[in-house]
Amino acid sequence: MNGLTEDLLKSFLDKNEICYYSLIFSECYNGVISISFLSKYDMDLFLDLVKYKSKFNKSGFIIIPETSVIIVTGGEAYEIIRTAGRVCDSSIS
Repeated sequence: MNGLTEDLLKSFLDKNEICYYSLIFSECYNGVISISFLSKYDMDLFLDLVKYKSKFNKSGFIIIPETSVIIVTGGEAYEIIRTAGRVCDSSIS
């Protein structure tokens, strides 16, 4: 499932024209997504896409602006996967 989930997330980013350098998904620790973006602009586009600013609990996000890396854990990671599935018309939940 990890490969399918990574493909889904990559399609989600591609569909929204967000450039990334690497993307990794792991089911360990209740789900982890790590994305390295090519620029801060792309990182900000992703954060807007997942409505980061409006989230009450941001504890599932680790943002490293110096390297344009975002790590999303737990329920937040699976919420992004569900959103990607809806956007990309996929049955992965």
